[in-house]
Amino acid sequence: MEPLNTGVIGFDEMLKGGIPKEHIVAVLGSPGTGKSTFTLQFIYAGLLKGENCVYLSLEESEDTIVKTASIFGWDLKPYITNKKLVLIRLSTMNIKAAATWVENDLPRLFKSFNVKRLVIDPITLYEMLYESEPLRREHLFNFAEKIREHGITVIMTSETNNINPYNSKMRRIEHSRDIKPYSITKNGIVVHPEAEVFS
Repeated sequence: MEPLNTGVIGFDEMLKGGIPKEHIVAVLGSPGTGKSTFTLQFIYAGLLKGENCVYLSLEESEDTIVKTASIFGWDLKPYITNKKLVLIRLSTMNIKAAATWVENDLPRLFKSFNVKRLVIDPITLYEMLYESEPLRREHLFNFAEKIREHGITVIMTSETNNINPYNSKMRRIEHSRDIKPYSITKNGIVVHPEAEVFS
């Protein structure tokens, strides 16, 4: 399985190179744990490699995303100007219209833009639209299939399941299963694989 680097020091080391290329990965955590920072770091790592990237947000405006990235020294503006990065904010005021756009128009963007990395921050669009778990899973599955057709590597963020916050692990690649501490620094997230967590 070919790894794709996330740009997160220590984390890629634990995964022996990064997340599986062309896979869909969920980043789970409670508010303030660095989910959005992680996704921006992932996008910026792709831009540095010359990859076309799309950042889809339900909460933050393009200006806010650019400003947040700049805090860590990641200047997104040149990539937006050069059409290497597309930032999209979906309106939560009209959820059905947003979902229709994601399922119909976004795949067309994948093809025309040759997208390599996609972030959806957060994936709560489907939770807001479909109350039924089976229906939600069906639509997510169909969307995932469209993503796979275009060979895109995806990171989606979601809130932690408070009942069992550690129930999700990386599949299909050999990796460390130890829980490790991390820091959110001025240069982004840094994982400390040599350190231990004590409860």
